Amino acid sequence: MWTQELQVLSAPTLMQPAGTPPAAAAGPAQAPAEALAVDGLVDIRAPLVGHFYRASKPGAPPFVEVGSRVEPESVVAIIETMKLMNSVHAGVKGRVVEIFRANGQLVEQDTALMRVETEEA
Repeated sequence: MWTQELQVLSAPTLMQPAGTPPAAAAGPAQAPAEALAVDGLVDIRAPLVGHFYRASKPGAPPFVEVGSRVEPESVVAIIETMKLMNSVHAGVKGRVVEIFRANGQLVEQDTALMRVETEEA
């Protein structure tokens, strides 16, 4: 059996293309999900980059449709990343009013997947 010891010599640094101002390199700040709620509508956003799927497997019924009622813990979609299936939970109580992404579509982190009209808990 062997062991390996690592020593950190310096803190990691952010590399930027030449001529890029530091503020622009970081990209725009994202508002929290609660701040994105408008008139009782909340967007459910992709927690990570991957392929968006509305059902657990091909041919299976979708987790939700427009008009479906959801609870905060309801699974509304799956994001596949590196052959791992990651459940997307609603995070709010309400009714799905719009689905923005097509089944199998590649999505970026924080992409709006669907919109929910919230209800009082």
